[in-house]
Amino acid sequence: MQIIFESLLPVFLLIILGVILKRSPVVSRDFWSDFERFGFYILFPALVFVYLVKADFSQITLDGPPLALTIAILCQLLIMWIIQKPIKAVFSLNDASFSSFYQTSTRFNGFILIPIVESAYGNDGAALAILVLACFMLPINIFNVAAVVKLCAREDEHPNFAFYVKRITANPLVIACVLGLIVQLVHIPIYAPILVSFDLLARAALGLGLIMVGSGLRLRDVAVPTPTMFGATFFKLLFFPALIACICYLLQIDGIAFTILVLGAGMPTAMNGYLIARQYGGDAELYAAISVMQVVVSFFTISLIMYLVG
Repeated sequence: MQIIFESLLPVFLLIILGVILKRSPVVSRDFWSDFERFGFYILFPALVFVYLVKADFSQITLDGPPLALTIAILCQLLIMWIIQKPIKAVFSLNDASFSSFYQTSTRFNGFILIPIVESAYGNDGAALAILVLACFMLPINIFNVAAVVKLCAREDEHPNFAFYVKRITANPLVIACVLGLIVQLVHIPIYAPILVSFDLLARAALGLGLIMVGSGLRLRDVAVPTPTMFGATFFKLLFFPALIACICYLLQIDGIAFTILVLGAGMPTAMNGYLIARQYGGDAELYAAISVMQVVVSFFTISLIMYLVG
């Protein structure tokens, strides 16, 4: 319990700092839009790039945990898209709101998972967690960007296949994923000081991204949680872990690998989805509210998962 609390508390505190700064006279209101663009085009792409470049892919195989996670992620992405109409009807969502519901139901925050796994299972467990998460940054970002672009495209943009390809391939997070994988797979050497510079940007992204989420949070959403927030939290923190647990059982995956996969699925949503919602016309305020709710609820659900798989 202490491990989980100490991993989640910094996340929550930085979100609160964003709430305070947005409403204080210390920072101009004009600052926040430029701040979000800086995060979208510079900070989070640097974070994704460094994450992929530093991951050790030498032990990756096409069976076992990667296969289980691939199946689980694709199932979650497709299930949430297939049940789009019932979800919209039940929670009275428009396309922009559903795009945030979709993102917060399918993204997961690996940067919370790693310290929990490292504390519980040591360096070997952390290495496996980093490797598994790094492998699926690209497909998760592609599917989520595609979903937000489709749902939030304006009528005057005349969306067609070429339009979607252009928007997806121009997304900074997708570009960073592709470049990181190219450097990793082709073994392109990077001059150490340059990699250190990217690493410094990546570290800044972790904290500043949470502050951005806090700046977009409406206090009334936190004070009075909506059924939509509960729905997205259920699909992310309970349904997704149960789904991957069933797939692991069918593929006969157990031990530390099983635990890490189920824990990863039970992490709250990633913060970079907030910037995608903000830049492409999604409901960024709803994304921020669901993010905060998932951070709070995940303290209990992660504890439950660790108890059940322990």
